[in-house]
Amino acid sequence: MIESKLQDMVTALGQITDIKTAKLGLEKGISHADYPIIRVVPGLLGPEQNSTGHRQVELMIYFGEALTDSDGLESIYRKQMAMERQIIEVMESGPWAAVHKRTLLDQDRIESFKVFQAVFGVVV
Repeated sequence: MIESKLQDMVTALGQITDIKTAKLGLEKGISHADYPIIRVVPGLLGPEQNSTGHRQVELMIYFGEALTDSDGLESIYRKQMAMERQIIEVMESGPWAAVHKRTLLDQDRIESFKVFQAVFGVVV
């Protein structure tokens, strides 16, 4: 049940304008051809179930693009902030209960790419 809801989120996020790839998990070997990306990574799964049997999960949604595909950092930040707004809209309007907690900028985990991380609390 949790896995299918996560995949539904990935599918919905993959419909955001200009996204080339959206996947569950942050795999090694992401290539330039994959960008702009969205990666949905479950971080914490709460132990308690509510009265309907659902649990709280903290999701980290990584999103970004290649540094070489931009007109500079100002352009990248402008695009990334627009993408963040779209991600929040998709997550908070979907058929799951999601609340945006924070967005971490400059998650430079992948060389040559600018990746941000939006964190959501979601009931699954």
